Amino acid sequence: MFFPNPSDITLSSLQLLKETGYTYVELPLAESLLLNSDQVTPLKQIIQDTNLPCECFNNFFPASLRLTGENACLDTAVEYADKALSLASSFGASIVVFGSGGARNVPSGFSMDRAYDQIATVLYRIGNIAKQHNINICIEHLRKQECNILNSYTEVFNLAKYVNHPSVSCLADFFHMAIENEPPCVIDNACDSSFLRHVHFANPVGRVFPSLNDPGADQYVEFFNILRRINYSGRISCEAYSNNLVSDAPTTIRLFEEHLN
Repeated sequence: MFFPNPSDITLSSLQLLKETGYTYVELPLAESLLLNSDQVTPLKQIIQDTNLPCECFNNFFPASLRLTGENACLDTAVEYADKALSLASSFGASIVVFGSGGARNVPSGFSMDRAYDQIATVLYRIGNIAKQHNINICIEHLRKQECNILNSYTEVFNLAKYVNHPSVSCLADFFHMAIENEPPCVIDNACDSSFLRHVHFANPVGRVFPSLNDPGADQYVEFFNILRRINYSGRISCEAYSNNLVSDAPTTIRLFEEHLN
């Protein structure tokens, strides 16, 4: 289960998710790093009290920290990553998602090849830090509305292979694949499924909690069939928005149980 803002987490919301069948939470790392100690300590206590661990973080880098372009400062990015991964480790997380569209978005007129190399370089360097914390960095593909580089699963898979670091892998995001019209079969076509270490899922219409009754739910079946075929055994986060967690949370659990058990 994904929370877009760590300050939104309450004991009752985590208890609801635990009772519904969710097994972990995924928090935004850049926002969590802004919390002071008086906020982090009670958050960790809520997570501990509900026995719903924070196993993953997303939103690694803030948009203000440039990773590509002439103004990119990779040393600063590595310094930031050291602090961020230390915090993630203190929560017990083993996955940190590298989406960070604002940070990696390539400035107009800047070479895409140079930007690609900048991203690859920073990933390798932060991979060394992640390894010390037993964390895996999962590169996330993003729709073009959010970022102009690494917009497909195929691209992040190839980047993970290019970086060639044991603590750097990739993520498959159903929402972004659907928006970009990338068929799920690309996951199966990849020559090494071991690079896939995390999955995000949402109804592509509105990026809301998915259910068995969604129009176009046949797309879900194909995606889940691919995951089963490659023997994927990692986590799946519902990275979606909800106006009513009480009604939405159970519908997604039923969807996952129907197609993954």
